[in-house]
Amino acid sequence: MSANAALYQCHAFVGIDEFCIGNIYTGIDSSRTGAYLQRTHINNRPLCRVCEMSHLCGGGCSYAALVMNDYVTRPDYIQCSFVKAMYEATLYIHSVLPTCEFCSLASRASSRYNDLEVKLRRGLLEIIGSAEE
Repeated sequence: MSANAALYQCHAFVGIDEFCIGNIYTGIDSSRTGAYLQRTHINNRPLCRVCEMSHLCGGGCSYAALVMNDYVTRPDYIQCSFVKAMYEATLYIHSVLPTCEFCSLASRASSRYNDLEVKLRRGLLEIIGSAEE
């Protein structure tokens, strides 16, 4: 939302009238929203349509595409290359790790996170308790 109450699909587009989809007083203009979503859908982006990773990344950031190419329908090549490499590396790592080892790693990471969350909650409860006294 902009300072003048205009609404946009993304904060990065604030101030660019072409991407305004309404305002808080009159509501969202569904035809403008639909047009934006139709235009930026991966099936309507020629490069994304033929990319095997497009359903994972969703076509990337439309604002980055606009800045780099002057069109929201052409993905930002740099971002696209990075995201592709990241997904390819992730899929490769997953394919070479034995399933049980991968699950074991994920389980240990989840356990560490849960332990950290419990400690954090206890610490916050102690702080709240001492503040109330």
